[in-house]
Amino acid sequence: MMLKIPYSIDDFIVRTLMRSDIYAEGEIVFSTSLRIECNFKGNIISENGFVIIGPNSTVIGNITAGTIMVAGKVIGDLVATKKVELFSKSEVIGNIKAPKFRMEDDVKFEGDCDIFYEDEKEVQNG
Repeated sequence: MMLKIPYSIDDFIVRTLMRSDIYAEGEIVFSTSLRIECNFKGNIISENGFVIIGPNSTVIGNITAGTIMVAGKVIGDLVATKKVELFSKSEVIGNIKAPKFRMEDDVKFEGDCDIFYEDEKEVQNG
């Protein structure tokens, strides 16, 4: 199935869901996919997985993953190996580092953004 842009965070199926009726603190380490619909305080870490921060959720902590999609609020740094996407009405207070970055209208972003190349040799030979 090919997705047309703009698409929604609801178009993605995830393996793990943290529902809105909980509040959690600590560190989350996962390998496939995670959707947070609650308030969470702590770091979220995945080597290649993707994480979705739902529209009514707040994350206070750093997020490292393959793909990071934010529709809610994040206070912390975002580091992605594939891409970061900020959806309308989302808020990020922190730095972003990713090879690809997309931001819709009506987003509050306060921080620095570093778009890097996945293969530094490709850039040098370029």
